Amino acid sequence: MTVPPSPSTSGSVPRGSPPADLELCFMPATALTAAIRAKKVSPVDVIDAVYARLHAMNARIKTNCTLTEERAHVEAKESETAVMRGDQLGALHGVPVSIKDLLLTQGVRTMHGSRIRENYLAEEDAHSAALEVQDLPFDVRINTSEQKPAGA
Repeated sequence: MTVPPSPSTSGSVPRGSPPADLELCFMPATALTAAIRAKKVSPVDVIDAVYARLHAMNARIKTNCTLTEERAHVEAKESETAVMRGDQLGALHGVPVSIKDLLLTQGVRTMHGSRIRENYLAEEDAHSAALEVQDLPFDVRINTSEQKPAGA
């Protein structure tokens, strides 16, 4: 799974290859966390693998309504930096999460499954703010039934 480091990172975490990238998408969160902590896998590689899979599949299955790719990459780089510094890490540090399109996330489109709200940008965070505290890169919003109430 190891190839020479890419210039996009600090150079200490190995970069993945295409078959390994697909493995990252299906790796259990506990195994992924262990690999990140052991510096065998970079959070940047993980988010790259997730987005490669999203771009390949989403046009066909349409499960994701809002991709936050730039934000996810920034958060993944911050996660990688924390690992390399030896910071104390959250339980699932560096593991990307998808958030249902019901939770407000400041500056991110929140449609509640409705085209009526397709241009609504939340002004504040709801429950998703707790995920950011745990150092989880936020990668995508998942579609929901139209106007489904939060918590349902």
